[in-house]
Amino acid sequence: MKKEVLVFNALTRRFLLTEGKGVDAFSALQLIGEMLGSIRVTSNRDRNRVAIAKEQVRKIRSHVRKLQEKVGVLEEQVAVLEETKDKRANEE
Repeated sequence: MKKEVLVFNALTRRFLLTEGKGVDAFSALQLIGEMLGSIRVTSNRDRNRVAIAKEQVRKIRSHVRKLQEKVGVLEEQVAVLEETKDKRANEE
C-alpha cells in the first residue's frame, strides 16, 4: 500500500510541476479522477479516503464549470463596454 501511495504522490507531483502547464481545468480534473480510480486500496479506511477525494473532484468540476460560465458572461460584458466606449469616442 505504501508503495502505491508513493507512486501516486510521484505522479501527482510530476503532473503539478510539469504536465499541468497549459492544460485546462477539466482535463486536469479528469486526470486526477482517473488516477484516483486506478488506486488499489486494501483497507476500508483507504477506500473511504479515495471515495471522499473522488467526491471532492466532482464538486470542484462543478465549481469550475460555474466559474467558466461566469467568466464567459463577464467577457461578453467587457466586449460590450469596449464597443460602447469606442462608439462614444468616435462620436466626439
